[in-house]
Amino acid sequence: MKIAIVNNSGNVGKSIIANQLLKPRIADCEIIAVESINDDGTDNEKLKGNQFDKIIDKIFDFDNAVLDIGSSNIESFLAKMKKFKGTEDDIDLFIVPTVNEIKQINDTISIISQLSDMNIPKDRICIIFNKISDDDIISDCFYELFRMEKKVTINEHAVIYLNELFSRLTELNVSISDLADDPTDYRQLARAEKDRVNRSLLTQKYATKALARGVKENLDNVFTLIFPNGVTNNE
Repeated sequence: MKIAIVNNSGNVGKSIIANQLLKPRIADCEIIAVESINDDGTDNEKLKGNQFDKIIDKIFDFDNAVLDIGSSNIESFLAKMKKFKGTEDDIDLFIVPTVNEIKQINDTISIISQLSDMNIPKDRICIIFNKISDDDIISDCFYELFRMEKKVTINEHAVIYLNELFSRLTELNVSISDLADDPTDYRQLARAEKDRVNRSLLTQKYATKALARGVKENLDNVFTLIFPNGVTNNE
């Protein structure tokens, strides 16, 4: 499975989707960052959008690969894809993350139109709604996108909810899945700890793990919606 995460806007959560949603749930998944400057704190391989031949060569090195395409490189990436005829068929799925901001919504409309103009069918383009508050009504916040249902697969339940944990991931230097699956019983350790400072550190770890479990469940649900039949190497 070859996946490209695309949007003309930054700050829509492309790297979160690559590293926290897809990588932990797709076997032997390689993340390839396509951007000029990378500050996501990862050691993912990095290429520029105009190095299209190298990008195509790289994705064929892996059964499962995700292209995390930075907003400053998306135009050159798509321009090269148009020149390298047929290479759009080498990408099995284009994921378009978006957030509830006017500019990002307009850019989402633009990128979907560009992909559709390249004759990429709607079942290979899907939207993920990101940074969503619990009280947001998706069909109201993103009504313009629902008008594009002939060009894109859109599911109002494919939502990643706003959570403070996402902003702390670089600091913690660990994945959400690892945090959520940590077998350590921090609550029991905190109860037994006599030192106030150490007890506070343990309760913070307990709270972080609890947050991570909720986020992991949210991401599990989104992944199942996007890939109801799972992901296999020959897709």
